[in-house]
Amino acid sequence: MGRRRPRARPPAPVAHPGGLAERQLARGAYGRALDLALGAVEYEPLRESPQRLVVRIHLAEDNLVEAVRAVRGFQELLWREIRVRPSAEFMRLVELPVPT
Repeated sequence: MGRRRPRARPPAPVAHPGGLAERQLARGAYGRALDLALGAVEYEPLRESPQRLVVRIHLAEDNLVEAVRAVRGFQELLWREIRVRPSAEFMRLVELPVPT
């Protein structure tokens, strides 16, 4: 009989940047929240939830121009890459008309 190898410990759970960004947003730490949210967008650029978070952070900072820019940029990216449109909920974040 051979020696038993010690079991490897499972990797520690890694916090999702979106969740961390949500917490920073709730604390009013907008710069840190935006950095984390943009990291989540970079990791999954076609996923709507991190894009929505970026827009919400801009709006919390009263930065409507950047919020609109983020919405339009995501709208264009989705159309260019996979020919779909963002959800109506996403578009309502800045009250832009939903394209048909």
